[in-house]
Amino acid sequence: SVDEEDIPGVTVAACSATQQRAAYTSRLVSLFDQLQEVKSLYAQKFGESVDTPEPERAFQVQDGVPGIVINGCGAEDQQAAYTKRVDSLFADLQVVKSLYARKFGESVDASDPEERSEEQDGVLGVAINGCGAQQQRLAYTMRMNALFE
Repeated sequence: SVDEEDIPGVTVAACSATQQRAAYTSRLVSLFDQLQEVKSLYAQKFGESVDTPEPERAFQVQDGVPGIVINGCGAEDQQAAYTKRVDSLFADLQVVKSLYARKFGESVDASDPEERSEEQDGVLGVAINGCGAQQQRLAYTMRMNALFE
């Protein structure tokens, strides 16, 4: 049998069970706090909680046809999550638009329609040409796609 006192460089230090429990609890609380911080950062970046349950998937044969059944969280929960995400994106967009306006002195949304004088049937007037519905729709679609990239 070898006694610890006979081994050079080895020191055995003991503490009571109460001290060990306190150290363990302190470390656990610290780890839990770090976990909550990481979950919060994830939610800020991706717009959803890591605790959101994943839909269940199961293989099933129905009427002789094999397939996969997915049980999700439900339309109401999906709609609420979608609305929350879109609201967050639009809030971020408003901040960026505000910063742009402050830096360049004009709104991102302002478009300068083309104005010109013209005469039709002997009546003088001003014609204003905008960008048109199709171009507006394309610009809207591009903006929406950029939000979800």
